[in-house]
Amino acid sequence: TQLGEDRLGVGMLGSLWNANDVGLKLCVGFALGLYFGVEQKDLFEKVIMFIIAGVFAIASFLSGSRTAFFLLILIGMGIFFLTSKNKWLAVGIGAVFVATMYLLVMRVEPLYEVLGKRLESLIVNLFGGETTEGSFDARAEMIKMGWSWFLERPIFGYGLSNFSVLYQQTTGVSTYSHNNFIEILVNGGLVGFLLYYSAYVYVFVKLFKSAFFKRDKVSIFLLVVNVALVVLHIGTVSYYSTLDNLILMLALVHIQTGGQKHENS
Repeated sequence: TQLGEDRLGVGMLGSLWNANDVGLKLCVGFALGLYFGVEQKDLFEKVIMFIIAGVFAIASFLSGSRTAFFLLILIGMGIFFLTSKNKWLAVGIGAVFVATMYLLVMRVEPLYEVLGKRLESLIVNLFGGETTEGSFDARAEMIKMGWSWFLERPIFGYGLSNFSVLYQQTTGVSTYSHNNFIEILVNGGLVGFLLYYSAYVYVFVKLFKSAFFKRDKVSIFLLVVNVALVVLHIGTVSYYSTLDNLILMLALVHIQTGGQKHENS
């Protein structure tokens, strides 16, 4: 009964859910639906997989997560582009896909109530307008404060989870930075930052050739999802996320087992 009125995850099960976390997990379901849809040879099974991907997309919209909305668009466009032989056609399909997602969120009342309004606030803020949502200014201030703390201890940082300690000492509020890059720079310094993101760099380099030139669908899926997640580290803290680390681990396993030549093993 709360769907379309409250964000999926907010106020449910005694507030044990996090709406952004729910939205991001549903995006991975969407990505898997697209992957299996592209992979299927049978037309009926292909259509079923795309329908399942659509269900995950709608459920993700109902979480009201802007981060999940952009993740969904990045995943959809990335998979369309890399699996298509005609890149211009892929660009056209991607444009239609983005327009469709935006119109759904803005024109369908339940989706507009939980997500559309929040996207409008984001757009207004990006163009310098004023909104009633104070999270933008708060997050910008977190980044500014986090950068200054990083400059004070740039090599090893303050130790894991200490951004929240520093922020509480300064503002009286205990929270994370809402930016994975700042979070790791403050907590682990340059050493922690380079150690953490070296795994992603390794994955991107290793998957690039098999995804772009061999068009290995598993490599495409893992590359697109991992790149999209890293892009969204701008607005999320996920170094301790089971989901993010699982997807990174699957990419490492795929690389180490030889990728496509072991796909049917």
